[in-house]
Amino acid sequence: MAGQPVDTHFSSSELIELGRAYDGVCAELGISQGDGNSFRRERVAQLIFEFARSGEIDAVKLKKRAVALLSGLALIGWTDPLCENSALALHKRRRKRSTRGSKVRQ
Repeated sequence: MAGQPVDTHFSSSELIELGRAYDGVCAELGISQGDGNSFRRERVAQLIFEFARSGEIDAVKLKKRAVALLSGLALIGWTDPLCENSALALHKRRRKRSTRGSKVRQ
């Protein structure tokens, strides 16, 4: 089915790929492990897992996709697309709520 997650269980080799993508995105965007970046790092991880659930597991492709999305958001005026109150975070919360509502209606 289109739009449905492929699989939410990942093998150990797939998790290694996701970890590589995550580390690559954080490195490229300059998101260190410092105190002020825990939320940003969590958002990067969520984004990587979201892409992986749609079927993409290759670390290089995941990294490129995430960096492109996050860099693009910054270019159009979202100065920090990874902050808690960013438009990206708000969009994801709205999308999650609307998805729950559509499941109830079915």
